[in-house]
Amino acid sequence: MSTTTIRLPEDLKKRIAQAAANAGTSSHAFILGAIEDSVEAAKRRNEFYETAERRFADIAETGKTISWSAMRAYLLRIGWSHGDQEIFTDAEAIAAFDVSGINRAPGRLDPDKLGQVNAHFMRLADDE
Repeated sequence: MSTTTIRLPEDLKKRIAQAAANAGTSSHAFILGAIEDSVEAAKRRNEFYETAERRFADIAETGKTISWSAMRAYLLRIGWSHGDQEIFTDAEAIAAFDVSGINRAPGRLDPDKLGQVNAHFMRLADDE
């Protein structure tokens, strides 16, 4: 294992020591954990950007897009639920919204579900 020396300003050293003490660990372990977390976050961010670039290229190539109405309806349901109803008009969403319906779990993009919501709005547009 190689050694790297990092010179830290005194005020930062004190903040790290206090945070480490609050976490019940040493300053060294606290710094290693912070570096590991930062490296992992950078990896996830790079994977996200690569996926976004790939998906944008697919959109540009195929011309397939998601309507604003469908995207808004889909985003409304990420992290919030109201019974079995999946799709809301703006007025329905405003009337039905209650903070108690917000989930603690983080939202997750489900491309299949988004496609279903978009298909619903495309059928509505065809009917008009």
